[in-house]
Order: sequence, then structure tokens, then C-alpha cells
Amino acid sequence: RRALDYFQKHADSVDLVVTDTTMPYMNGIDLSVKMMAAKPKIPIILCTGFTTLISAEEAGLKGIRDFIMKPFKIRDMAWRIRKILNKDKE
Repeated sequence: RRALDYFQKHADSVDLVVTDTTMPYMNGIDLSVKMMAAKPKIPIILCTGFTTLISAEEAGLKGIRDFIMKPFKIRDMAWRIRKILNKDKE
């Protein structure tokens, strides 16, 4: 809820969102949908350790830019972030 509140107040200064599927009060999928409703082109990376909650294909259909399974290496996350930000500059 705090992330959504921050995003709603500062959406213009947020370039990318990394969220988890499992969080208290609101899951990452619902958070992503609400953020994209306010800023449709916001790139979002969804992290999950549970393959039954959402698939990479379902995430993509919802507009989520990337999907990464936990555990992951920091360099893998950094590569995904750089790839998304570079693509958005093109």
C-alpha cells in the first residue's frame, strides 16, 4: 500500500518498478495493474517464488514487462533492468 501511495504521488519520477507477487495487504499483480492504470507504460518486473500464482505468459498479458523466478542472482536482475531501460530509450 505504501508503494502504491508513493507511486500515485510521484509517478513522474518513477522509471521502473520491481515488485514481488506475495506481499502483505496487496499482491504484486494487483499493485502492478493499479500502477499501470495510472501510468500505462511503466515497466514492471514481477518477482515470484511460486509458479502457481501467475505464469510469465499471464504476467505479459497483463502488461508486466518481465518476470523473474526466485531465487535469482543480483546480476540477473541488473541485466533485466538495464535491458528494459535501454529498450525504452530506443
